[in-house]
This record gives sequence, C-alpha cells and structure tokens, in this order.
Amino acid sequence: LYSEFSCCKSQLGELCGFKFNVEGKAFFYVENLSKRGNLSKLQLTLNAYGCPPPFYVIGEGNFIKRIYELKNDQEFNELVYSIFTPNTMSTIYNQMFVPSEIMSQQKDVIFESMEAYWLGMDYISTDSLITALEASLRDLIDNITDKRPETKFENHLKKLAISKLSHMNHQIDSFYWYPYKQDQDSKFDINKEFSKDEYDFLILTNTISDAINAFRIWFKDVLYKVCDNKNATFSLNRHLFLHGFSKRVAKPVFFPLMIWALLGVIYIESMFKNGGHLFFPVADEKDKSLENYFKLIHNSQGKAMRRFARMFGVSYGKNEN
Repeated sequence: LYSEFSCCKSQLGELCGFKFNVEGKAFFYVENLSKRGNLSKLQLTLNAYGCPPPFYVIGEGNFIKRIYELKNDQEFNELVYSIFTPNTMSTIYNQMFVPSEIMSQQKDVIFESMEAYWLGMDYISTDSLITALEASLRDLIDNITDKRPETKFENHLKKLAISKLSHMNHQIDSFYWYPYKQDQDSKFDINKEFSKDEYDFLILTNTISDAINAFRIWFKDVLYKVCDNKNATFSLNRHLFLHGFSKRVAKPVFFPLMIWALLGVIYIESMFKNGGHLFFPVADEKDKSLENYFKLIHNSQGKAMRRFARMFGVSYGKNEN
C-alpha cells in the first residue's frame, strides 16, 4: 500500500510503544494504554478515601498493592496512621518543611497544628493546614511562573505538568501523529490549549508530569470539589471546612492527609528548583527530640483532654481514643 514503510520499537519520553515510518512521516502507537499503571490512574482510587498522591512512599515496598487490597475506610485509616507517626511527622517538619523556601513561610502554622493534632483536637487541627496549603501553592506557582493565582489553581497545575515536557519539544515534533494529537502540522507548544485526551496522553510521557497531574486531580475532585450546600456529607473538602456546608465530624485521619498534600507542594518545588528527597529522610537527634515532645503531649495531656471533653458532650469517632 505504501512505497516507504518501516516499524520499530520506540519511546516518546518515558512511554514505550512503536514507531511507524510511512512515506517520510513518523507515527507513534501505544498498545493497551488504558491498562498501563501510572500515578494519575492510582489517584482515581485514592480519591475515594480523600487521599492526595502518596508522595515519598509510592516507591516503597508493596504500598500500591496494599492500597488496592483495602477493604474499608478503617483499614485505610490504619495504613495512614502507620505512616504518619510522631517520628515521621517530626522528620517531615524539621527536614522538609523548615528548609523549604516555600513551605517555611507556613512552618509556624504547621507546628501549632501538629501540636493540636497530637493533643487530640480533631475539630481544629486540620483547618489551618487547608489555608497553609492554599497559601503555599499560591507562593509556589508565583515563584515558578511569575503568575500569582487568586483562588483557582487547576489550570496553573495543568500548565506546570505540561511545562515539564519542554525538553521533549524536538522528540514530540518528530512524530507526525501520536494518540489524540489534534493538529498534525503544528509544532509542540507547552503554552497552547490541549484537548483533555491529548493532555491526558502527554502527561504519561513523563513521571514528574504524571505526579503533578495526580495532585491536580486530587485538588480538583476532592479538596475543591463543588458541594451541595444543603445535603453535603462531611469530607476532606475546603468548602465544607471553611464555609460550613455540612455538620462537622471529628475525622483525625484528615490531618495526616493534609500533611501529605503539603508534601505535594514540597515535591513540585523540588522538581522545579533544587531536587530533593525521594523518600522520607532518616530521623536525626533533633527529629527524635521533637518526636518525644509529640509523644509527651499526646500521652500526658491529649488523652486526658479528650476524656474531659467527652464529659462535656464533645463527640469523637467511635474508633478514635
């Protein structure tokens, strides 16, 4: 059918597929794209638990397998608590938040919120982390792009994800066609408007873009999801926390989930600025000192405070001490 035709294995970024050369034009084809694992796909499962992308543990052991084997919310909560111990939180604070150019501006708020969490103050500990996330994300986007968002972050996050493909301009342009490409004759431009399908395909060619996109998915479909202001069920949603669209419920697991969300800002900052940790750092003596403080206030004050609060009618979850 064609005078010139060849086929070979090839890659577009980090995505493996096949390159077809047809009469001087290159086509990139990928088999079973919907079945390939990626963080954006995993995020759709995590959203059901209100969980942001699991930065800094995603590559450890059998974490993904454990996520897919979860049977209920209680098993998920126990998994989260097993990760965010006093030791881990201390290390995150000292070695990740404090040295960060962006997150260090929120360190005082984060520290007091951690104190409130270990004291068992579930109704007030998480709120401040939501405002800290919005402030730090606004600072981060401004720092990277010189464009400071007001209240809507999704388009800025999409542009950050696509911008990590800028080093692939030549390779992307070398293909006349790849799945969902809209305009065969146009050059790749990170500033253009992509269709949803083309964007979803392109972010799979780079693991950093995929990770930023997973954070965008959580931000859009969990934290910023539009809520019914009459019949909403309380969840990890900023509209419910800050605008009171539903009755408040004590959900202590929301606090470590918001710490994970703040780690998303740390991750993005490190990918655009100066590199960083792949996993949680190992605790040093300073971290152990803060760990002991968190344990102290939890055991000597927090448990007693919660018992006293129950006496005066404060309601906590049945499975939370």
